[in-house]
Amino acid sequence: MGKDPVQKSISERKRWAVSILLRDSSPLGLVAIVIQKVFFHYPQSPIGSASLHIAFCGLLCCSCVFAPQLFGSGIHLEKIKLPPGVRITPYADDVDRARSMTPSPSGTVFVRTRNQGVGYALLGGESWRRPAKVVHVAKGLNSPNGVALRDGALYVAEINRILRYDRIESLLDNLPTPTIVNDRFPSDAHHCSWNRTVPIGYRVTLARVERDRPVKYEVFADGWLQGWRAWGRPVDVQELPDGSLLVSDDKAGAIYRISYQEPSGARQE
Repeated sequence: MGKDPVQKSISERKRWAVSILLRDSSPLGLVAIVIQKVFFHYPQSPIGSASLHIAFCGLLCCSCVFAPQLFGSGIHLEKIKLPPGVRITPYADDVDRARSMTPSPSGTVFVRTRNQGVGYALLGGESWRRPAKVVHVAKGLNSPNGVALRDGALYVAEINRILRYDRIESLLDNLPTPTIVNDRFPSDAHHCSWNRTVPIGYRVTLARVERDRPVKYEVFADGWLQGWRAWGRPVDVQELPDGSLLVSDDKAGAIYRISYQEPSGARQE
């Protein structure tokens, strides 16, 4: 006999709650998974399903109250592991849900997010180490993600279409209506495994290429995932003219700069 639809719905919600606990508060999540295993595999246990249900609900409350104090939040670049001689520093820490990026030759870095269709322009300063200013450009787009520059125009990929903003850098203060390049794409987005119960990834990987083919993969930057909990999530990587790398983080709402650290006693960049 199949499970009652109402009970099945409740079970699915509890499984979802456990996955959230596992991602955001590891010790509490580990206890939650034990309760989940007993509750779902031994529903007629002498312990009593009612007691397990109460314990489960109590654990959810504890995670909401104590998890932030136990595990902290924010940016923790001290946890990032890099190859010898390489360092990571903040580039911009006020770019909410930063995802795809594209730098221009003049020093502006355009950033797209999927948060309410907001885009950013990081205006270059005297060097590539930090932007001089962060400004909002374009709002209300349909989950903009991909961005690219060509001949002074900014191309933006929404879920269902591609837009073009001509002469973008000279019109940042008064952005014109974009030109629709193509609007014949599917209107539904594909969902990836960002909410999987056991988190994986959260790192930057280096691919060694020979004769236009990848021959070896190495972990280049790691540490956004600490045990079961991720404090950040790297998304896009872009090389700057000075050879450094920008890494966007859509969980911490930041962009980092990875550069070579000159040996002690040498002239700093």
